[in-house]
Amino acid sequence: QRKKAEEEKMIAEKAKEIAEKFAKQAEEARKEAQETAKKEAEARKEAQETAKKEAEAREKAEKTKSEVEKKMLTLEEENKRMLFELQELRNLAKKEIEL
Repeated sequence: QRKKAEEEKMIAEKAKEIAEKFAKQAEEARKEAQETAKKEAEARKEAQETAKKEAEAREKAEKTKSEVEKKMLTLEEENKRMLFELQELRNLAKKEIEL
């Protein structure tokens, strides 16, 4: 009877060791899952920030392009006006030479 009790005690201790081992493994797995979730959240946040920066860069590029186009049109108009004035001056110079 005592031998049987000792065997049962050993079995119970072994079962306790196995249960503790499984509990430890489960805790480690939980921590790993938590760490993975944290890293995934950080990666999503970085991706969102990158997308935001890309959108801002595109918007800035479009704005710059628009400003450059406006300046080009202004310069073209100014160039046409100056050419017209130059032609007027030539015409005046011709008339003075003819006189």
